[in-house]
Amino acid sequence: MFGRNLRYLRRKAELSQDTLADQLGFKSFTTIQKWEDGTSEPSLKICAKIAALFNVTIDQLYYDDLSITSPETQVSSIQKSLADVIRPYSESWLEIIEDPARRNLVRIALLIPANQIENAIKFLTELPTP
Repeated sequence: MFGRNLRYLRRKAELSQDTLADQLGFKSFTTIQKWEDGTSEPSLKICAKIAALFNVTIDQLYYDDLSITSPETQVSSIQKSLADVIRPYSESWLEIIEDPARRNLVRIALLIPANQIENAIKFLTELPTP
């Protein structure tokens, strides 16, 4: 599980094996590659550095499937499921809205991917008011 979690966390942080090796004080990416492939494991001291770097515990690195249990994955999954449930009803909701401008706004909002809704709201609230 360690290797899989390390690969997941590294990719989530958009780090190359080279960059991670450098941050941990290794000269080559091959050390990281071996850990991710499961052919070798780091010392406890290095595990502590890795855990601190990715803000997880050593236990989580070894025993949890972080790709499934991460809060981001759970929230994203819930948002997608909710969007999938709501979208079929959207046309009937649009018929209820009498104001054409509001109807168009809702139509546009329904095009926003579920995982981008928070970003869209933040963007809209930061727009200057006339």
